[in-house]
Amino acid sequence: MMRFGINTANFMMIKAILLPRNTMQNNNRSLVVTFKPQKLALHLGLLALLALSLSIKAPTILHGINSDWIHGFHHPLQGWDHLLTMIAVGIWAAQLRGIAIWMLPLTFVSVMSLGGLAGAASIAIPSVEIMILLSGIVFSVFIARKIRFTTRINILIVAFFAFFHGYVHGQEISASVSLISYTLGFVIATLLLHGAGIATSRLLAIVFSFFIGSSVHAQESEVSAADTTETTVTVKSQTNTKESVELDEVVVTAEGGRAASQAGSVEQAQLKYRPITRPGEVLETVPGLIATQHSGEGKASQYFLRGFNLDHGTDFLTQIDGVPVNQLSHSHGQGWTDTNFLIPELIESLDYKKGSQYAENGDFSSIGSANIRYFRELPQHITKFSGGSFDYYRGMAAGSHKLGDGNLLYATESVYNNGPWTVGNDYLKFNGILRYSIEHGNSGWSITAMATQSDWNSTDQIPRQAVNAESP
Repeated sequence: MMRFGINTANFMMIKAILLPRNTMQNNNRSLVVTFKPQKLALHLGLLALLALSLSIKAPTILHGINSDWIHGFHHPLQGWDHLLTMIAVGIWAAQLRGIAIWMLPLTFVSVMSLGGLAGAASIAIPSVEIMILLSGIVFSVFIARKIRFTTRINILIVAFFAFFHGYVHGQEISASVSLISYTLGFVIATLLLHGAGIATSRLLAIVFSFFIGSSVHAQESEVSAADTTETTVTVKSQTNTKESVELDEVVVTAEGGRAASQAGSVEQAQLKYRPITRPGEVLETVPGLIATQHSGEGKASQYFLRGFNLDHGTDFLTQIDGVPVNQLSHSHGQGWTDTNFLIPELIESLDYKKGSQYAENGDFSSIGSANIRYFRELPQHITKFSGGSFDYYRGMAAGSHKLGDGNLLYATESVYNNGPWTVGNDYLKFNGILRYSIEHGNSGWSITAMATQSDWNSTDQIPRQAVNAESP
């Protein structure tokens, strides 16, 4: 069923709602498409104006206006290469949204005017026609692939091709016409073509939404009819034969070993595909625990669990293979937990417990605890390099080999991150680990050496008086 309604609360809005036939069921779904009629009227008007300018002679629609202006207005409409490129710029601007909707068209006509002056001055520029052809191909690819760049790059791309389009316009200006009138004409025509592209993009989105909604409704109707038929056949068969139905055996296997939010284990299968930007986020696999950072890299994360502010680790015990990480005394108080030495790819599992009833954990575990276990033997060698915004780079290599009766595991990591600060964080970190382990059935031993070194511009809190004081 299709319904149309009008809502006039603050402004007029048209809603097209596509509903399944049986609207009384709770599992029904609907598709809502919302648009303002003012915008729709503007888009239709732009398309209508463009169609009239292409089909009706200039004296009919622009009676009494200077003929130079008319020639300039019709020039962009007579070449398909210019026509398609300018419409494509409008469509691409509509896809980018935001300030691009008006920034790209204004950039195009501004730089196109400069190119027109260069063409009118007969300045020699090579490969102009190739650039005109290439512009149509480039913008078509951008639209089809929905490619986006930064605002600055978008403007530079549009400005580059706009200059060549303006250059062609300028070359064809007759010496007897008014340069100002002619330029004003093709600038207005170009803006109309950009507007037509924007309107086309918006109208196509509305049309597609109606077709998609109709398709969804048809599929739901077919599925509903099929389910009804199947139910009827099943009931009839049971009524006639009165036979019992034996279901197949279903085996449910739980992976990860997480028993409950109170206590459990997180395995490598869950850690492998988890995005981790800081090593402290490994502890966020504990249900309800939050690790955050308020002053850049290098400093220990701040933790929260079950409504408690754990500061930088107080009252939450963190261990690496049973070795405590919490420092007994620190300028931030007891329990300072700096996990920046962790290499997430080496973590085999994490066992957690919450509450103060676990006597074996001892100090710093009044709220909870986590024991991080490293691999003794890696499934495969690992080599990674990644980069990102704010000058972030990370390189890591790890592996393991058989050595005698045991396994030798080694790994190294280097991280650089400048951060989104006015004064760069300039954070540089090196981590390394070397472990030798031997296992015999249910027993075994290991010896592990870890090293970490980091340097950064810290955001220390110092008195303003000390900053303003003159040096002795």
